[in-house]
Amino acid sequence: MAMPGSTQSGRIGRGKRMLVYDPDSANNERIRRAVRYEQTRWAEIWLSLIAVAAGLVLVAPTNTFGNESFRVIASVISEWKAGALCLFFGSVRLLALWVNGRRGRETSLIRTFGCLGGFVF
Repeated sequence: MAMPGSTQSGRIGRGKRMLVYDPDSANNERIRRAVRYEQTRWAEIWLSLIAVAAGLVLVAPTNTFGNESFRVIASVISEWKAGALCLFFGSVRLLALWVNGRRGRETSLIRTFGCLGGFVF
């Protein structure tokens, strides 16, 4: 008998093993899906919130790009445009995560483009 909180593995065919979290198959499937799909969701939520916060700071009336440290970025893009991009990508990612959590995997492409946009920025 397994200790509470421990996992076991069982064969699922062709030599592959699947972790067994709970002896009840319905609970095991629920836990397995949560572990599989929720691992990156919270990271995406936090990164989206950071992008929105950075966007709000950049569109605020202060002169953030006036600092010497930002001269390279300021030569490529204006402060307001950078803030608008951060707000856009962060908001779209949050919306895609919300829709994806409600409806299933239809918005995975939107989440992917949001990740790529955040990475490029």
